[in-house]
Amino acid sequence: MYASVEGFDLVDPLSNLGFDRMTVDLWRVSARAGAKGRYVSMHPRVVLLLDGVRLALSDRKDAVGPLCAACFIPAGVQIWSHVATPGDMTHLDIHLSRAQLLALSAQAGAITKPILLPELGPLAALGEILARECREPNRAPGHAERLAQLILLELLHHADPGADTAATGIRWLEAVQRHAAENLRDRLSVDDLAEVAGMSRTSFNRHFRAEMGKAPYAWVLELRCDQAERMMRQGLPFAEVAVVCGFSDQPHFNRVFKSVTGLSPSHWMIEQRTGLLGTKIQDKNT
Repeated sequence: MYASVEGFDLVDPLSNLGFDRMTVDLWRVSARAGAKGRYVSMHPRVVLLLDGVRLALSDRKDAVGPLCAACFIPAGVQIWSHVATPGDMTHLDIHLSRAQLLALSAQAGAITKPILLPELGPLAALGEILARECREPNRAPGHAERLAQLILLELLHHADPGADTAATGIRWLEAVQRHAAENLRDRLSVDDLAEVAGMSRTSFNRHFRAEMGKAPYAWVLELRCDQAERMMRQGLPFAEVAVVCGFSDQPHFNRVFKSVTGLSPSHWMIEQRTGLLGTKIQDKNT
């Protein structure tokens, strides 16, 4: 998770609980006037603000959102917070994997916009119990894990059932593009990209094809080949290009590059040197 905060000071050491594909963190901080933060994670998460405290939350950098006591944040969605009233605050954060989220609610994979609640309501009692477990565990791990799951399910109950956010929003696509660009050297499976998008594999494939006009796997191969072209223009050896661009070895690089561009890397370099690819190179750089 990435977090950039200003004006918050830690009051107590972090307390947490760890479960299979889920963690619960309890924070107690002091917020100064004007305190704010920016947060984004590749995993879904829940935040409960305890003791009657609320924060202004928004999924847009240039907006101060409504005061909220609880929220569900889908994977890849950035949230900006602004302190309404300076002072001490305690918040409970539940981080879970996409697989755990879908195991609890298959419909949750289609949620791409935050769920923001102005009041805790019935979540207050559950949150207080789970917070006490973080400080001084005295229940069976399975008991505490179910408390966290109940909190998540109660929050998901407030999602707008009529909003097909996966079809209308594109923040998930921006998150996928950024993740792929930053991790091109590593293995990028469709399941990995679907998790970043906060969707099931089937839903992700459908929405990705609708937005990009191609399958996610084909798109990743094109990204790798585009990066390979940039590196080859710099005169780097094919073996090094293959590693940096995420191919298993040079023969794999050769096969994929030819299937995408119609030329082997060596023939592509020959045509590059003779100027036959001038138009194509110019098009790629514009």
